[in-house]
Order: sequence, then C-alpha cells, then structure tokens
Amino acid sequence: MSVFNKVILILSFFGMWISHIISEDNLIVLGYFLILSFGIFHGANDLELIQKNNTINNKGNSKNKIRFLISYIISVLFFSVCFYFFPLIGFIIFMVISAYHFGEQHLNFKVYDSLNLNILAFRFFYGSLILSILLFFHKEEVSKIILNITSFEVKSILFNYILILTIAFTILFYFLSKNYMSKDFFIFFEVFLLIVFSLIFKFSPLIWGFSLYFILWHSIPSIKSQSEFIYGEFSYLTFIKYLKSGFLIWLLSIVSFILYFYLMKNNSMLETILFSFIAAITFPHVFTIFNIFQKKTE
Repeated sequence: MSVFNKVILILSFFGMWISHIISEDNLIVLGYFLILSFGIFHGANDLELIQKNNTINNKGNSKNKIRFLISYIISVLFFSVCFYFFPLIGFIIFMVISAYHFGEQHLNFKVYDSLNLNILAFRFFYGSLILSILLFFHKEEVSKIILNITSFEVKSILFNYILILTIAFTILFYFLSKNYMSKDFFIFFEVFLLIVFSLIFKFSPLIWGFSLYFILWHSIPSIKSQSEFIYGEFSYLTFIKYLKSGFLIWLLSIVSFILYFYLMKNNSMLETILFSFIAAITFPHVFTIFNIFQKKTE
C-alpha cells in the first residue's frame, strides 16, 4: 500500500472516530463544507486538463480553449434544464455516469485503461456497488431525497435488490476483467476497502458518510491524478498551483450554488438542492476525466 493510501485510510478511520464525539448537526455542516470545498474543487480544473491534453496533441490554441469553455457551460445548462423538466430521467442518468466515474477513479492505475466492454462494465459496477452500499444504509433518507427531486416514490426494499445485483455483477466482471488488472490491484485490499466504506456509511449520517468517501477516496485522489497529468508530479507546490489555477472556477461554482439555493422555493431541502447542483456540474466533468484517462492510455 502506498504512503498516500495509508494517509487516506488513517483519515477515514479518524472520520469514523469523530462521528462519535461530534453532534450530528455539526457533522452535517462539516460534510457540506468538505463537499463544497474539496468536492467541488476537484472539478474546477477541467479547462486546464483539456488545455494540457490539446497541447500534448498539438491542438493548444485559443479557439479550442474557447470552444471547450462554451461547450462546457452549455452542457451544464442543458443538464440543469433536463433535471428541471425531466427530473426522473436526469436523476437516472446522473446515477449511471456517477457510478462509472467513481469506479473509474477508484480503479485508476489498478485496471489498465481500455475501452474493452468488460473493463467498462467492471468500472461501472464497482462504482455502483459503492453507491449501493451508501443507499442501503440510508434507505429512508435517500428515498425522501429522490421523492423531492423526481416526485417518484422508491420503496426501501428496492435498495436491497440493487445492492445484491451490484455485488453479483461486480464479482462477475471482476473475473471477466482479470487479464486487464495491473500489479497494483489486490482483491483482498479492495474487499477490505469495501468493508471500510460500509462501516463509514453505516455509522455516519448520510451527508457525513458520503463526504468522507467523496473527499478522501474520490476528490483528493482525483486531484492527485490531475496534478500528475498537468504538472508531471503531485507535490505541495503542484497542489498549490492546482488550487490557484482552479480558484476562479471554484468560486464561480460556489456563487452559482448560493444563487441557486436562494432562488429555490423551499430552502429547507438543502440535501436535495445540493444534490441537484452537483448533478448539473458533474456531467461535463465526468466526460472530461473519461477523455483524459483514455488519452493517457494512448
């Protein structure tokens, strides 16, 4: 296990420990803070990623940069409109691409990047399994959020079936993808991590449990991977560069969230509003990271 993963693991257990000494309300506030800081920030450098990718492929000109920025904004607006007028469809699409994105980032350097269908399916179902565990331990709260977003009532027992199916398909596509596993993939360590995630989700409030996974096991590793791609390494200096280059986009996102929050009719549904906002900005980020990962392979 790398030093980086050891630190993340220690912080995960620390997060579980403080959940027993801090009130639930304070944990939720801290969870929101982490999501709106590191969580949003890990997608704030997409323009820098595309610019670096274009430079590598000799396409680094101002027209491509402007074209990407316009298409990025349009995609955010498009999925925002989709969520507003077709919330159920938007929610399903969001969950599907989020599951793949979580699996893609988690298995980065553990599974060889490939467009092989078994690899794509393994990433998707691995990410789906992580989300399913979270949903399983917070059935009632998640059902309320889904109802608020989509006006569609989900029976709690459905989360049981989803968890069973994702376990089965994750195991199936693990065996179908074994030839694509790198030396960094250890099945017993992955099972251990799934147990750790389960403990976090079970003994933490929904927002706190999600924020621990989302920040420690997704956002920070993503920032590390992005820094290595943009700057060639991940260090204190490149981390500061990363923060500086993405600060304006992050600040714009936070201001947009605040405006979105105050424009909503029911400001008491913070979880629902936050979820919808993250969904809108997630779509273009996921496609950016997917494109970068594939280019790294080439």
